[in-house]
Amino acid sequence: MARYWFRDITVDILRNGDSPCAWGGRNYIPTDYERAKVFLGTANNDSTIYYLDRFLGRYPRNISGLVLLSDYYLYEGAIAKGLDVMKRLNELYPDDFTLYFDNGYRHYKLYRLTRKPEYLSRANQLFDKAMRLNPRVEADVRRAKSQVDGWSEP
Repeated sequence: MARYWFRDITVDILRNGDSPCAWGGRNYIPTDYERAKVFLGTANNDSTIYYLDRFLGRYPRNISGLVLLSDYYLYEGAIAKGLDVMKRLNELYPDDFTLYFDNGYRHYKLYRLTRKPEYLSRANQLFDKAMRLNPRVEADVRRAKSQVDGWSEP
């Protein structure tokens, strides 16, 4: 913490332990991805897309960056765009079961929120694909569905 006095007021500047700057020490410069992640869901949400655009300009196939882009679109209510990003990830990495699981989880949550059967159908297809790629994920699929089913109705 640092303390500064300006005329009649005192200003304390705290270092947030969760901020990217705290991850690597005083001289650490966070990546554009890390900056974007910090801004997602805050009052400065617009900064998320700014930093993500810069990051994905350099690393267009980066899984973490594309997942965060999907999160941004979903957070902003651009459901089709958010799901399209996840679909693109499945096309880029067809053997990554975690991406099918994540995409299925998103569809299942949307189904529970909207009750649109197309989301449930797609969620089941994606979960099935994840289980074909890795049969050990079956218990995770059951847990994920149970978790979402336990949420109260909107």
